[in-house]
Amino acid sequence: ILSWGMDSTLTLDTTVILYPLSDSNFAYSISLSDSEYVMLENRTHKRWDAYTPTKGMIVFHGNINRIANWQSEGNAINVNPNDRGYYIEPAIGDSTNILSDSTTYPGSRNVTSKTDFHLTSGSPVSKSLINIHYLSDSSISLHYINNAAIFSSTVGLITDSSAVINGTIAGNNITNTKLE
Repeated sequence: ILSWGMDSTLTLDTTVILYPLSDSNFAYSISLSDSEYVMLENRTHKRWDAYTPTKGMIVFHGNINRIANWQSEGNAINVNPNDRGYYIEPAIGDSTNILSDSTTYPGSRNVTSKTDFHLTSGSPVSKSLINIHYLSDSSISLHYINNAAIFSSTVGLITDSSAVINGTIAGNNITNTKLE
């Protein structure tokens, strides 16, 4: 928002290294739609992050329309919990109840993937981050998949011994759609 840092937008499947923001002033972004994106930052216990409660990669979700109007709306960018402009998507749990040990990737809970990107509307987005892990120098390595398969399912008619599961899968190069 204030152009204090630099970022690079991930568009193709790739493995990248995310250096600590306090050392590099660099982050990666991923476009989710024309108006929404996520920003990936590596926060460590250095410089301005020296007193943060935890370290690791933080995923911020941004809505360009809300961000563009933050001043004219009286700095109310995140007032409406259903229409926020910039917020953390924690590694575990949902963004309304963030605990410091569940916020970062891989973090203290060793969360090594993020495969559940969604737009503010709730629509899934076919992007994934896998193999998220620390390197010896406090940097983080991760693999980005641009067009990951999306699986959605519903469960109904549940009894003591059975259930009916219906689902759909979308994506490129899918060779098997069997649910087991």
